[in-house]
Amino acid sequence: QLKRDTFATVYLDGALAAYRAWGACRKVAALSAAHPDRVGTTLAPTTTLPTAAADCVLETTGGTIAGLPREGADIVLAVTTIVDRCGPPDVDTGWGWSCSMGGPDWEGPQEPERSLTWGNLTLVFWRQPDSTWEPKAYSEEPTYFDAGHLARWSFRDFGDDRVMLDIQEAGISFGSPMTEVAELMGVSRRPDAFYEGQPDVYDDPWEAYVEYDLGVFGLLSFGGEDGVTYVGSITGSWAPADFEEALDNSELFLIGQPSYCD
Repeated sequence: QLKRDTFATVYLDGALAAYRAWGACRKVAALSAAHPDRVGTTLAPTTTLPTAAADCVLETTGGTIAGLPREGADIVLAVTTIVDRCGPPDVDTGWGWSCSMGGPDWEGPQEPERSLTWGNLTLVFWRQPDSTWEPKAYSEEPTYFDAGHLARWSFRDFGDDRVMLDIQEAGISFGSPMTEVAELMGVSRRPDAFYEGQPDVYDDPWEAYVEYDLGVFGLLSFGGEDGVTYVGSITGSWAPADFEEALDNSELFLIGQPSYCD
């Protein structure tokens, strides 16, 4: 009996292969239309056709991507949704180890993470091992009770604009001062909110955030009123006195949920 993850993997790989084949057929059809005298002949291996950039703008309503559930979207649903809008991914890492899991020597979930990238957009998926509460040693052929779900999405400047976000049309772009981003999108969740929720542990939430986050990675993040997370790269001191000073000395680096160990 095939496990669900095996079925989903076959389904997903088959879907991507079908899209690639469809793209190849489109190229042949375009070439045939441009050179009718070549119909029925074998093309030289060096023949190439220019491909137009995809016109793909994805919504980020409520912090979600393309209308997918905020958490737990099935990998088949998520990937086919983006493929239907933007075509096949440029990069598919396959299932592997997350840096946060410590690699094969760590006795925990096996091969839990998979990333797929379309232009500047990356979707990260997680899956659970057969036994969540009983960690297993590393195996070359692990099995799972689910095929994976969407854990987070992020949008970073990889120099490929074939995929865009609707918020970019509102004037948000990489390199924008974070003060402008905060003014345009509002701030619903400060970066030190996690530490504010533990007053018995941290006397000063901002100082704790600087010590354990901003001062380590040089990245400032906050939640906008649209539900989207905005991440800025610090251009000045990595130990700003307060949130406002950090905004004044940072530029937009990433949109979506960051990973601090990728």
